[in-house]
Formats: sequence, C-alpha cells, structure tokens
Amino acid sequence: MNKFLRGRLKVVTYCGLSLATVSGLVGCGTQANKPVTITVWTYGNYVVAPQIAQEFNSQHPGIHLVFSPIPLPPGQSSYAFVTGKLIASELSGTAPNIILNDQTTTAGWASKNLLVSLNPYLKQIGVSKQDYPSGAWASAMYQKNVYGAPVDWDPDNMLYYNIDLMKKAGISSPPKTFNVLWTDAKKLTVKKGKSYTQMGFIPWEGYGFNVFGWAHLYGGTPQSPNGTILLNSPAMLKSVTWEQQWAKQYGPNAIGNFLSATPNGMDPFVDGKLAFMVTGDWELPSLQKYAPNFKFGKDWGVATAPVPAGGTTDYLASGWSWVVPKKVPHLQETLKVIQWLSEPQHNADWCIGTGWIPASNPVLKQATPMLIKKDPGFEPFIEERNLHPNLTPEFPATNNAETVEIEGTSAENEVTTLTSSPKAALNKAQTRAKSGI
Repeated sequence: MNKFLRGRLKVVTYCGLSLATVSGLVGCGTQANKPVTITVWTYGNYVVAPQIAQEFNSQHPGIHLVFSPIPLPPGQSSYAFVTGKLIASELSGTAPNIILNDQTTTAGWASKNLLVSLNPYLKQIGVSKQDYPSGAWASAMYQKNVYGAPVDWDPDNMLYYNIDLMKKAGISSPPKTFNVLWTDAKKLTVKKGKSYTQMGFIPWEGYGFNVFGWAHLYGGTPQSPNGTILLNSPAMLKSVTWEQQWAKQYGPNAIGNFLSATPNGMDPFVDGKLAFMVTGDWELPSLQKYAPNFKFGKDWGVATAPVPAGGTTDYLASGWSWVVPKKVPHLQETLKVIQWLSEPQHNADWCIGTGWIPASNPVLKQATPMLIKKDPGFEPFIEERNLHPNLTPEFPATNNAETVEIEGTSAENEVTTLTSSPKAALNKAQTRAKSGI
C-alpha cells in the first residue's frame, strides 16, 4: 500500500533518543510528549505549504501539521479517483484530517456521508457567513450544513487579450460582445497552407468549464440549485451551438494542430499566438514563468468576458475549502488547525503564496496590495470580484455536480470535434448524467 496511507516516516528526538516513528505513535509514558500529526491532503504541491506548516508547528508544539498531495496513481487526478481514495482511506482508518477541496466535490462527498458538518464548530473555528460572498459560502454547503471553511473565491471567465496583436490588426479595445469577438478573432487569425500560425480565439481553450460559463452568460445553468440536471437546457444548447460554429469555421483538426504546436508547459496565449482567451487567474503564473518580458498593461491585459446579444453578466467564480473527512482522527486538533488557517493573517499568507484571491471579504481587502505587488495582473480580477460580489459557481453545491461536469464536458468534446450535433450531444449527456445519479 502507498506509504502515505500507512503513515509518514519521520525521525525525531524522543525520550533522549533519535527514533524513527510512524506518525509520532511511539510512546514513552507521557501523552504530552506525543505530538498529534494533522495531515492535510491537497491536489498538488503548493510552494507556500511548507512555510505555513513550519509557522504553525513552531507555535503549536503538541501538533505536527503536514501537507501532502493526495496519494493517487500516476496520471490519475479525476474527482472520481479522489472520491475513491477518500472512501478507501476512511474504510481502512487512514483518512487525512483535512482536505483542501474544490467546491465541485464537497456536496457530493457530504451526500455520501463522507464529511463532518462544521455547523456545530463554526464559532470555534472563527468562520462566519457574513465575511464571505454568498456564492463562496454556498459552495461549502449541502442541505443547510456547512462542510467547508472557504479559502478563496476567484473570478473564472475573464478575457485575456494580447495588446500587441490587437494593435497590428487595428483593434483598439477588447471585445464586449460575442459578435465583436467573432469579428475581431477573424481579423487576428493567420493561416499558412493548412495550418494556423496565429488565432484570434478558441471558445473551449483556456478555462476547462467555459462551456458552462457561456451557458451562464446565455442566462442559464447546467443544473438548478436543487440539483435538477439541465444539460440539454436552452442555455446549454446555445452555448455548445456557439462553440460548434467556431469549430466549423476554423476546422477541428486545424485547431487541434494549432493547440498541439504550443511548447510544452505553455498555452497559445502565453506563446503569443492566441489573441483572446477566457480563463482564470491561474494563467498569471504561466505568464510570469514562460513570458517574463510580456508585460501586463503594455503587451497584454484582462477584461470581463464578452456577453452574447440579449445575454446576462452572470460571471463565474470558484474556490477551495478546508473540509474534514467523516472518520477524522483527533477532531479537536483538526479544528484548531482549521481555525488557525482561517485566521485573517494566515488565510492571507496562504492566498498570497498560492496566488489565490481570498474568499473572506475582509481578508481580500487586507491581501489586495500584496497580490497586486506579486503580479499586477491580479488587479482586474480583484476589481471584478469587488464589482460583482455575488459571482456564481459553475454548478450549485449539489450531490450530482461531478456527474454534470463530466457529462457536460464530454458533450462539448463531441460538438467541437463535429462528431455530434449540439442537440444530440446534450440529450445523450442529459440521459447519461441522470442514469448515473
């Protein structure tokens, strides 16, 4: 079995000797000398995590905080695999104390009785509804129970635009409507032979959930707040129909070849070959790393996404929360860690270190100068968050959000590769999603 599940091997000086112990479980007579290990599963390695753990551990000698990536098989990172790993860990008694979890999965886990309701402990951990945007708070709830302490709440469907390419094409400002986006993208697309060397826009490139973002802008969602699946709703049909128009206009194979030509570790916007891309603030580190001379405000910028004719401005946001598995060992120590991580300064430290926009409104105000100092590209994202305090998630916090996500993106793939009509693809997705509940 994975070493992570058996326990973390560490060398400590204990009872005057240097001993190898598993999770601090070797005893020598006094409970006070046994630090309690609190393990936090994350979906990846975060540079700031060791610093956060070290600071906590220095202040709490009786608790040893450890951040560890979720122990998944190589190449497997889907929510289905994570859910399976959590269930297996709870059955085997090797569950972590905390998981830094995406809102898509929280309600699903809660519906399976895999998480601890934090309702009785909200005051203890210092987390209050009044400090958070309504969407962020709702994303950590299921059936009136709070299951997570929100960490961040970041705008998702923001339009990155290449100022240099726009100037060469005589375009002075980013598009504000779908029609202008279509016209500008055509001006910014360059084809040599059968291959594109530059493209204006690809609707499904960037944020992986753009298909749901377009549905929101068309005035609908892929599911209702009560969990009813709406994958073949009028808004979803408009969304994938719009995407398929781009596939037909530019050709799915040619678009695929254009995307595959991007250097490893980069995307076509970072590579300077895609003029417009809709995605979230996680694009900023790639720009800093792979295009350090490509400057915000001079060479590129960010604006709110354009909207369709007659559409809405139902922009999206997403975030993460600290959640607690049902069979958690050392609950009180676990709650103490969440309380510490949720304190304004430590929440700010985590978000500044990871490049996330804090979910807490007071913490966001505190962290804003440091986030903008870290990367000026955060400014339009924070402005969007402040202008639209009730940004909505892609999916309501329901127990079928994972299924809707999987089947919706599968339908999008069928439509954009021209292997199915929009209506047929969504009808199949609707049937698959409902039968999978």
